[in-house]
Amino acid sequence: MKKGTLTGQIETLSLGQILGLTEKTVLNLFTELSSNEYSRTFTYTCMLMPKRCQQHFTSYASDAKAKNLVKKHVYQHLSELEKEGKDVVNFLN
Repeated sequence: MKKGTLTGQIETLSLGQILGLTEKTVLNLFTELSSNEYSRTFTYTCMLMPKRCQQHFTSYASDAKAKNLVKKHVYQHLSELEKEGKDVVNFLN
């Protein structure tokens, strides 16, 4: 995990703890936003499990589309982890 208020403090959270967070907090903790003012592009990167996935979502003129796509993507990861019976997410894997 590269971003968020928990950086450097906690490497793992239970899946239940993550699912109990607000969408805004999940996005703040598990995505990275970069923007280019010149080209007016916004790119969100999945950082839930950075060694497994760093998929990028880019939109033009507004971050709304990329933000919505990365949100769906992160929650898809969480759903898959829940189906696999994973109780703890290690952010370094």
